Order: sequence, then structure tokens, then C-alpha cells
Amino acid sequence: FAEGGPLSIGSLANVEQYRQKLQCKDFHWYLCRFRNLYEGTGQLPGSVFNLRDSRSKLCLRHEQARSGDSEGGRFVMSPCNRESELQRFHGANANPVGHCCSGIKLWDFGVCLAAYQLGVGLS
Repeated sequence: FAEGGPLSIGSLANVEQYRQKLQCKDFHWYLCRFRNLYEGTGQLPGSVFNLRDSRSKLCLRHEQARSGDSEGGRFVMSPCNRESELQRFHGANANPVGHCCSGIKLWDFGVCLAAYQLGVGLS
């Protein structure tokens, strides 16, 4: 917003006229049109889950590098908390045939898990 008060953008009376003239679609059309992109890569997950160690009963949690960052940081084990956004994961990434999911991603953050070999740490 501009200093000293609200930003003045003028009249929006002609927006509907231009929307019709340009044949603009609504957001629902956009989501349907690109459904394969969003659903096929896990961008709009149907569910989220915690990753809990069966022995310690601790959950994997992302520790942000800096407050507010959506990328970077590291993973640590901590007490499970279903309310913590930093413990919510979902399937992500299109697999070779184009369907979800070949990986695991931290929900609402640009952070993914990768396991290169069983019995070895995650990155």
C-alpha cells in the first residue's frame, strides 16, 4: 500500500465488460484445465500425513533455516504434533508414467525427501 493511505485504483465498473470481451475463464476452469499438472504432481494433495519412527514414536519435522523461509533447513525427529505444518507430508512428483506420486514433500513448502537406498539417511 502507498504511504499515507489506501491505494486508489479507480473504477472497476468495466472489468466485467473486458472479461466478456476477452472471453476470460473463471478459476474453476483453470483448475480443471490443468488438473493433470496439479493432481498428477501432488500440488493439490488429497491428504497429508506425519512420518513417525516406529521405535522412538518421534515424528520427522522440518526445521527452517530462517523464520519465514519455505526452502532449505534440515529434518529432525521431535514429538509428534498433528497441528504442526512442519510435520505434514504428502505424496508429490510425477512418476515416470506421469501419475502422482514418486516422492514425498513437506506440505505447503518447497522441501522434498529423497531416499537413494534403504537403510541410509534421507536428504
